[in-house]
Amino acid sequence: MKFRASATSDEGLALLFFDARLRYDPELREHCTDKPFLYQTIREWLEERRSSGWDMHWGPKPSSIFVKGLLRELKLARQKRGGPIVWRDWNHSLDQELIRVKGGISTVDSIAMKFYDSKLEDNPSLRLKCSDRHVLEETFRNWKNETQVTNCSPYHQVYSLRVRWKLIDSLTRQSRDAVLSENVIVWKHTPFDATGSDKETKIAKTLDMIRNSRADLEDNRNGIVIDQVALGSDNICTVGETSTQDLVIRNESDLQMACHVKSSAAMKKGIMVEGETSFVLRPGRNKSVTLSFRSRSISVTKALIVFDFTVDGNFGEDEIDPFSIARYISVRSVSDASDYELVKPIAPYVRQKPPVDTDWKFTNPVRVKPSGGAQTGFAIPLSRYPIPTNLRYGSMTDVAVDLDAVYREGATEYDGGPNDYSVGGPDDYPVNAEEGQVEEKRAVDYSTHLNAQNYRVCMSRLLWIEEQQMEVDIKSYDLEGVPLERDGRHYKITVPGLAENRPSVLKGDKININADGARFEGVVLRTTQENAIMELPRSFARSFINGQTVDVRFNFSRTNLRTSHQALGSLKLETQSEIIFPRRLDANNPPLTPLSSSEGLNFI
Repeated sequence: MKFRASATSDEGLALLFFDARLRYDPELREHCTDKPFLYQTIREWLEERRSSGWDMHWGPKPSSIFVKGLLRELKLARQKRGGPIVWRDWNHSLDQELIRVKGGISTVDSIAMKFYDSKLEDNPSLRLKCSDRHVLEETFRNWKNETQVTNCSPYHQVYSLRVRWKLIDSLTRQSRDAVLSENVIVWKHTPFDATGSDKETKIAKTLDMIRNSRADLEDNRNGIVIDQVALGSDNICTVGETSTQDLVIRNESDLQMACHVKSSAAMKKGIMVEGETSFVLRPGRNKSVTLSFRSRSISVTKALIVFDFTVDGNFGEDEIDPFSIARYISVRSVSDASDYELVKPIAPYVRQKPPVDTDWKFTNPVRVKPSGGAQTGFAIPLSRYPIPTNLRYGSMTDVAVDLDAVYREGATEYDGGPNDYSVGGPDDYPVNAEEGQVEEKRAVDYSTHLNAQNYRVCMSRLLWIEEQQMEVDIKSYDLEGVPLERDGRHYKITVPGLAENRPSVLKGDKININADGARFEGVVLRTTQENAIMELPRSFARSFINGQTVDVRFNFSRTNLRTSHQALGSLKLETQSEIIFPRRLDANNPPLTPLSSSEGLNFI
């Protein structure tokens, strides 16, 4: 089998395994109706292939070969949940199906790799042009028409080249916005030697190259002038309405030009070209084509139309080579154009910088000493209920395993004390018995697992997880270099967004500040529309200069969370479970029924 995709994709390995072991051995196929036995047979076959020199560095798994290959792609078997494997009956049509798969035509990964092998691998200049995603999609569509390949969209082809075959660089956080907004493809093996081999340099050079090549491609030349595309009102269209534009092509040269309009890529995006697409343009004459677009949803549509020109006739053929002029189209579809005018962006979106660990700037602050006045307390002492260590410092996977075990198995119940945090371990998480691995992540309706026995511990875990997210969210409001000013005996800072409760700062909240490395904790006394007035420790006044800049971190009150934990701990599920899980109606208090009329009612 020459086509390498058949040897490295899950469906390709599944086909090779089926040919080698099961196709001509109905007895073994019968035994392989048992999934563990099938997985063991696949493992043995993989070991044989490795020992014979096959490079399997990507680590194929029996479960992937079975599920993705034999079940989904080849459809050689079917299996109901928890039931035995049922193999398809063998016949001539199935034989032809497998021959087609073996040729690398039926799967997305195979099609993507075959396209790359035939068009891009040995053609560096075309691969460079295909850094423009519009050009790549057009090239792929032309190749599909030539080879009569179906069942693979340009989107899935790009995804396969990036994820499966690792031929396209994955994007970094810093470059993602620019690359996605301009529809740029960054090939891992660039045909030019970029100065600097790091990914950021290569992406930046590719972006510059695409911008320059697009500018050159859009330039009018050789006396041909084409209008710019402006569908709707400044490329803003309303959903459900059809926007049109007459695009005028003018020949200001002394030569007769033949023009061919290539619009298949635009038509795939819903932008239609009406009128002649191949015509002759005489000197000094104009020709117009009509563009129409009708959007079905709120979106941004990007497309490309290319006008190919050649000299018509013998005169001037030696002087002017065939050339192309392109028009890149970007149309935004909105529900209401007038509303969009009010909320449209005034500057390009800039992705928020990844959070930097600045906790050290606010740890162990000097706090305000409590006054000697009466303190408001609680009738029932309120414990601290700190976040358990395994939840605070565990990975996301550990937390998910813990929560899943609590819901499914009902871990040791929380008794209301501050130190009882025992939970089910990873062994309680659903495990694939054949593979010895945690099952693939899937959507689970955990509400069906909630009951009176695990209600307390489940809700406590969720409260702690919510608190952790609140800690992350509040850090997004950190301020740097904020001037701190005197306000009588107290201090005030300007807090952007305070009037909109972003962040929410209330009387009694704590605010941490860092003043030239010195850390203090202030208590909010009152707030205005823009300012928070707070009390700081007396030691802060010794080195304070009015207008001094400080770094600020806000905090939130844990009182509501603590009282929620206390309420869970005081819940008597033996007698109060019916309140949380009502199962039957009280015969003494039947539900109210709506009145059929107003007769008998006295209005006051």
